Amino acid sequence: MNKQAPEILLYTPAIALEQFLNRRWQKVITSAFLIAGVSSVAGYTYSTYIAPSELAGTFLGIGAISVSFLISVSLLRFFHNAFYYRGFGTNEREAIGTTYEVARIFYNANDDVTGAFARSPQGYETLTRLGLTDKDIETFFLRDRTKLSVGALPLPDNQYITFRDLGLVLFETDVVYKNTLVEAGVTAEIYFNTLSWVTRRYYAYKNEKRWWSKERLSNLTSIGREWSYGTAYLLNRFSRAIANNSIFSNLINDNAYASEKVEEIEIILARSRESNVMLVGEPGVGKMDILLRVAERIKRKVSHPNLNDRRFIVLDTDRILAQFDSKQELERTFLTMLNQAERAGNVILVIENIAGFIKAGESIAVDIVALIEPYLGAQDLNIVFTETPNNYHHEIETLSVMQKIETVYVEPSSLLGTERLLQDIVRNYEIKYQTVLTYPGLQAITIDADRYVPTGVMPDKAIDLMVEIMGAAGQAGATHVTEDFVQSYVRQKTGIPVGPIEDTEREMLLGLEDKLHERVVGQEAAITAISSAMRRARAGIQDADRPMGSFLFLGPTGVGKTETAKALASVFFGSENAMLRIDMSEFSGFDALERLLGNSHTSGIISDMMQEHQYAVLLLDEFEKATQGVHDLFLQILDEGRFTDARGNIVNMRNTIVIATSNAGSQFIIRAVQNNQNLTDIKEEIIREIIKDGVYRPELINRFDGVILFEPLGHTEQKTVAGYLMKELQDRMRAKGYNLDFSDDITKMVAEEGYNPEFGARPMRRVIQDHIEEAVARKIIAGSLKKGETIRLSAADITTQK
Repeated sequence: MNKQAPEILLYTPAIALEQFLNRRWQKVITSAFLIAGVSSVAGYTYSTYIAPSELAGTFLGIGAISVSFLISVSLLRFFHNAFYYRGFGTNEREAIGTTYEVARIFYNANDDVTGAFARSPQGYETLTRLGLTDKDIETFFLRDRTKLSVGALPLPDNQYITFRDLGLVLFETDVVYKNTLVEAGVTAEIYFNTLSWVTRRYYAYKNEKRWWSKERLSNLTSIGREWSYGTAYLLNRFSRAIANNSIFSNLINDNAYASEKVEEIEIILARSRESNVMLVGEPGVGKMDILLRVAERIKRKVSHPNLNDRRFIVLDTDRILAQFDSKQELERTFLTMLNQAERAGNVILVIENIAGFIKAGESIAVDIVALIEPYLGAQDLNIVFTETPNNYHHEIETLSVMQKIETVYVEPSSLLGTERLLQDIVRNYEIKYQTVLTYPGLQAITIDADRYVPTGVMPDKAIDLMVEIMGAAGQAGATHVTEDFVQSYVRQKTGIPVGPIEDTEREMLLGLEDKLHERVVGQEAAITAISSAMRRARAGIQDADRPMGSFLFLGPTGVGKTETAKALASVFFGSENAMLRIDMSEFSGFDALERLLGNSHTSGIISDMMQEHQYAVLLLDEFEKATQGVHDLFLQILDEGRFTDARGNIVNMRNTIVIATSNAGSQFIIRAVQNNQNLTDIKEEIIREIIKDGVYRPELINRFDGVILFEPLGHTEQKTVAGYLMKELQDRMRAKGYNLDFSDDITKMVAEEGYNPEFGARPMRRVIQDHIEEAVARKIIAGSLKKGETIRLSAADITTQK
């Protein structure tokens, strides 16, 4: 038997009581006898003093019986609470022992701890959040397995055993239990995180119900302490509760989200003077929620002592501006509010979107900054401002009053922070839509919101996506929101193929080389390298924090670099329109970066492109002609898969294939082919020459997934390309109502006349334009060719037109 066995026996009376009369019924019965007792006292008073009656004695008897039962049941509740909350507070934990939940599982084990674990409320929730259905759980019970007794568990001897600890021991000890979860796609990490989620949730539930704890009792403030401060009557009229402005106002207290920022803000506010904060962050990043956390800590008496009894008041600037539209009225009212707040002595005034408030004041000749400045050094008043990064940098940062205000930047939360946040708030939506969000589903929401939702910041966009998905699951009648459900919804919402690879897509990926070769002649090495990279990206084994694929195409003009990019867009994304093209020769001037990233007044070219088409091929034509600053920008993009534009917005490029084309090294490639050298063998030598010439820096070249060398077209490839170009002409004429028939010698003539190793296929287009299209155009204009007729051309016909 484990050393915890004597400790477990202590719980037996409380567990037996709960099985006879559970906590819910204890509460119901207590409430019933309390109501009966109060009603009896009221009846006795009425029938004795107001309308004397013989029923007074009856009421008195019922009241006495009710009170006696109330005391009895209350004593039973107190007795049960003593065990239910035993070891719950951090300071109360003993060297060895178990929590009530673990003891109850052991009590019900009957030599099958795993079975008791799965049937317990916390265990059942854990399995459900792992994605197992009731049928899956029942199937586990029916499997041929070795049942474990309490004594057979390798529990640590000198540790307090929590529900999470027991779950981990079972996962490592019960082979059938572990295999059942592994078969359901549950990894050790997912299992641990799910256990932690369930444990935290029950901790929060207990903490909420434990009203007599030191933490809960500290929230009660005496009337005398409130009276010791003044009251800002006018300010209260034009204010809002801080909780009304927060996004996730029901955060569990131990949530790690932005805890560093909370501590930093407390330190600033606790100063004796100039204790003001400028909170800078994107909309939806959670600025007001951080202030709410500070307010909660002040209320619980766990913040800095200098902040005791301080209260946050959020100024309703819109209401003030709407009611006072004259200069004198607004100045007088605003100054009165600030004076009252300072005299009160315990106000932390919050002014949101301060740049907008300043501009609104300027519209009626009110200098808001000048009005506020004298109060920024006040000892009995703190002022907290909030603003977006763009407005802060362009409107606020250079103001002289910023010397009295400390700036705190609030970055979007990490994936882990967002995940914990969703865990804390999802329960309300589960109740509303009658569905359960599994941990893999929650993880998928967090990752997909970050990667596939182009607008907004974390955690706000993850919360929005979760709410949408929970609503969709409720409408669909889904009992579990699984990872597959989430990915299916995201695929439908964004058009991006996420999640399991479907048959059509699988066929496309496996045959990608053949599909590309339908449009690209030759270039075997290039097509193979691109296809391999695309398969790795879709399979999810490529770095998710970079673009889906990034390639530098090197080679002479007219050999198929741009055509390859078009073919990839058409095959991989379903349309040539999915290829976005930027001519980098236009970004060789001093304003190149500003045109790409925008400024405070206009958005940038690449910013707009990526916001509108985040799932696409971005072709950077003649990349070598861009400025050094532009190269530095793409150094970041290729490394991180995102960039920040001039307005401070983070632009996601992780669903984009970036292709840069360049003629750099063309002469080396042509010379190597003429000397019958294998390009693969001398690829590194060519790259070194390009770096030596200063065209690209080595760190930029190394950021690409692949540097692809395109060979000059040989005679065979030239003839194939000539056939493609002639077929394009046939299709154009057919669209106009004419038929074109040509012999093989036409194709041969176009290839021979248009062959040039330096310029590739482009001269062939010129031959077709100058000779074949000219001949056809003459016939149409002369009226010798009618719609529906067929014109047949041979090399001899074309020769006569030269």
